[in-house]
Amino acid sequence: MANENKNINELVSNDDDPTSELEVLNFQRFDVDDVELESDSNTYGFGNNDDASSSGQSIPELRSDLERRTQTIGRLQYDIEQLRAKWLGLETEIEAREEIVTNLLRDVDGLKTEVSRKDKLLKKRTKTIKSLKSDIKQRDETQALLEQQHVEVQQQLDAQRSTDADNVSALDDASRELEKMHTGLKTAQDEIESLKSEIGARDETNGLLEQQQAELEERLDHNVAALAKNKRELAQANSQLEAAQQKIASLTSEKGQQGEVQGLLEHERTELERQLAERTASLEEKELELEKMHSTLLTVESQSAAELIRTQQTSSTAIKDAKAQLAGAEKYADTLRYKLQDLIESQSQRSRERDRLNETLEQVSERNWQLSEDLEAAGASIIELQAALKQQHDDHEQEIRTLRFELGEAQSTATQTGELNCELTTDLLEARSFKQELERMLHENDESAQGRLKDLEKQLSGLSETIEDLEQKLETKSNTINVLLGELAKKSEQIDSIGEIENVIQEIDNRMSERFDDRDMNQNSKADLAQESADRDRVTRVLIGSFGSQELRFPLFKDRLTIGRNEDNDIKLKTTYISRRHAVIVTEGDATRVIDWGSKNGVFVNSDRVKEQILSNGDIVAIGNVKFRYEERPKREA
Repeated sequence: MANENKNINELVSNDDDPTSELEVLNFQRFDVDDVELESDSNTYGFGNNDDASSSGQSIPELRSDLERRTQTIGRLQYDIEQLRAKWLGLETEIEAREEIVTNLLRDVDGLKTEVSRKDKLLKKRTKTIKSLKSDIKQRDETQALLEQQHVEVQQQLDAQRSTDADNVSALDDASRELEKMHTGLKTAQDEIESLKSEIGARDETNGLLEQQQAELEERLDHNVAALAKNKRELAQANSQLEAAQQKIASLTSEKGQQGEVQGLLEHERTELERQLAERTASLEEKELELEKMHSTLLTVESQSAAELIRTQQTSSTAIKDAKAQLAGAEKYADTLRYKLQDLIESQSQRSRERDRLNETLEQVSERNWQLSEDLEAAGASIIELQAALKQQHDDHEQEIRTLRFELGEAQSTATQTGELNCELTTDLLEARSFKQELERMLHENDESAQGRLKDLEKQLSGLSETIEDLEQKLETKSNTINVLLGELAKKSEQIDSIGEIENVIQEIDNRMSERFDDRDMNQNSKADLAQESADRDRVTRVLIGSFGSQELRFPLFKDRLTIGRNEDNDIKLKTTYISRRHAVIVTEGDATRVIDWGSKNGVFVNSDRVKEQILSNGDIVAIGNVKFRYEERPKREA
């Protein structure tokens, strides 16, 4: 028995503090069960059990209210952060749209300057076209004048050619007639020579031929008269030829009087033809006379020599007279021969003059040919200029059409820009109103939070008072426990063995520890959930994309965001290779997933095509030709 008391005293007295086993108790683990234990002990006549139970019930309520308000404040802070993220996104979008509007205005200004420059070019080209038209008109007039002059020159050339041809033909006819006359004179001279020889050989027949000689003298006189007439006609022909040459020279020097000269030349040609016809008729008559004379001579030869001697004796004086007349006739023939040589020489001069006229005519024809070639070249150049003008006109019309099309596009772009400016203005006004509403809500939330904080401070002051009361109650309970331990020490004599005492203490300890462990687990699970929600609330998830030189930020303010080209998507991307419904960003707990929404070009995470992928901080998500960087950032403390 003494050993048992000793063991009990060791169990109690070895501890410096009798309540050391209960020091782990605090106000978080104190509940109604402890009060019941105290009431079951019946060792302490504490009369405020109802107050203790009511204060024990208000602490978890206050804690739950405090946790609920803390969660509400956290949600409000999360909402504020989301609103701030939205506001930042709206500001970035507004800045991007303002930059787009600035670029569009710059493009419109550039288009206006381009349109003004092209208007100046159009005016300049219009002036150039007018000057070209005036030049072409002048060239057409010059061409018409040249064609008219060409036609006149061609007509003059044709008339000159016909006149020259007629003159040449007339000259040829005259030369042929002169040659005929020359041959006729030569034949006459030959006949005269033959007659002289016959007269010299037949002097004896002169007497018989006195009568015939008289006739011959008459015929010779007639021939001399005819020769004189021919001489006069030749002189007239020479004068006419000289006049024709002078007229031809005047024709070459004065081409403007071709009609009158042609009429004169025609008249002279007809006159020359008439004279040549008369001369040919006179030459034919002379040939007939010479034939008659030849026949007469033949008849004279047929006469007998006796008659010739008789006639020679009787007509010696007549022969002398005939010789004298024959000598005169020879002299006259010599003079005719000289004149004929002069005529032949003048004819050669006329032929040389004709050759010179032919050369002049060839030169004139060559000049006309050159003028015709120049006229053809001028016509070809005019055709080329007309083609170039037409091409330039077509280019001008094409450029005008292009300018009109560009001007229409610029006007439509300006209209769209105006509409976009109106939309941006409305969005800006809405954003400002939304900002004002947010500021108002923030102000109201701040006021409500401050009110709640004041209430919480009051509640905390009340809780501190309650805690002081609870500490006093703990002190009373510790005193009660000490009393209980004293009673256990007194009752240890009644217990059969130390093992039973240990079992009782162990049982009490187990009961207390089980209650404490259950409370700790509940509180730990709640704390873990609250910590997870708090950690989740303290993280901001953002998609940062780059489109050209612009940086776009899209905060993930919802648990499910859609990406595509349609207007009903949360993130609208109106670019190439983007489907109408391309991808979905889903946030579940602390995990964020990207899901392919049945797109054609797919979704890529870190250059790998995926159907569904959980995103980590820093992953690169490629949607079409737009790339996003997923970032998780801690929220700024309020």
